[in-house]
Amino acid sequence: MAEITRLAPSATKPVVRVHLDDSFWATLPVGLVADEHLRVGEDLTDARRASLEDRAQT
Repeated sequence: MAEITRLAPSATKPVVRVHLDDSFWATLPVGLVADEHLRVGEDLTDARRASLEDRAQT
């Protein structure tokens, strides 16, 4: 598991940079972050991370 330690929205694009355990992990669409109710302090399992990565590619 990894903890979400930062959610950094872009000022120019509808994306959010997600940091896990204080390291950049992925850039996700704002809609996906909102739909999944991602929040700082939340733990992500490996399966959920993989699911988010898959959904971000579509």
